[in-house]
Amino acid sequence: MFENETKIDLETNMRVSRNVSHRMRITSCILNVCLIVLGVVFLLLELYVFKDGDYFLPVFLMVMGAVLLLFMLFLYPFVQKITGKALQGKESIMHYVFNEDGYEVVTNMNDGTSSTTSENYSAFTKCNEYVDMWMMYLNQATVFIVRKDGMKSRTAEELAQFLMGKFGAKYKVCYKKR
Repeated sequence: MFENETKIDLETNMRVSRNVSHRMRITSCILNVCLIVLGVVFLLLELYVFKDGDYFLPVFLMVMGAVLLLFMLFLYPFVQKITGKALQGKESIMHYVFNEDGYEVVTNMNDGTSSTTSENYSAFTKCNEYVDMWMMYLNQATVFIVRKDGMKSRTAEELAQFLMGKFGAKYKVCYKKR
C-alpha cells in the first residue's frame, strides 16, 4: 500500500501548468521565430529582387511573429497572476491510497467539506510522470495530481514502478531520467 498527501494550492497548479504547456510554448516560440525570419526573407526579396514596393506581407509576418513571441514569453506570468486570484483561499488536501485492487482519494477542502473517490486503475485514461509529480487522467477534465514529495508510506520510486505495472502502455515518463 502506498500513501500520498498532496496539497493543491497555487504552487501545485503552477507546476501543473508549466508541465502541461512546456512543449506547446517551445513549439509556439519556434514557429513565431520562423514567422519573423520568413518576414525578413520576404522583405529582402522585395527590396533587392522584385523591387515593386509591396511590403505589406513581410511587415505583417514580422509584426505578427514578434507579437506572438512576446505573448508566449509573458503568458506564464499572466496565467500565474490570474490563477493566484482565482485560487485565493481555495486550497485542498488530497490523500491518496494506492493498493493492488485500486485507489482511493479523500479530498479535504479548507472550508471543511470532504469527498471520497475510489475505483480500479482501468478507469484512468493515462498517467504522465514528471520530475516532481504524476498526473493521472480519468478524462480530459478530471486529473489527479500526485506530488512526489508528498509520499507518506514507501518511496516515490517504488510508487513509480507500481504505477508503471498498473497502467502499462498508458504510463508515460515526460522527462529525461538521469
